[in-house]
Amino acid sequence: METIQDFLTDNRASIKSDIIDKLPEIFDSHDFIEKFKKRFEKEYISFFEPYEKNLNRTVNSQIASFLNNYQDEFNIAKDGIVKSENVFGNHTSNQNWHKL
Repeated sequence: METIQDFLTDNRASIKSDIIDKLPEIFDSHDFIEKFKKRFEKEYISFFEPYEKNLNRTVNSQIASFLNNYQDEFNIAKDGIVKSENVFGNHTSNQNWHKL
């Protein structure tokens, strides 16, 4: 089974063109994850399989870390921490980004 990181790395071009390029100039990690879930729904669901606890937090934090690792390639930069609504409707802290 392909890991989350392998999938993300292998699909960088599609992630950039199908998700990042379509996000507003300023977005947060929750915004990115929402778009990612819609674009790669089947794969996103499969990422939960190996985990027994904290499924969403574990998977989503790996996806959000991916943005940090590829911010140069995606031409984005950190823009502070913000609180926004997560998948459960709770307002939690996460990274804000802006396009360069």
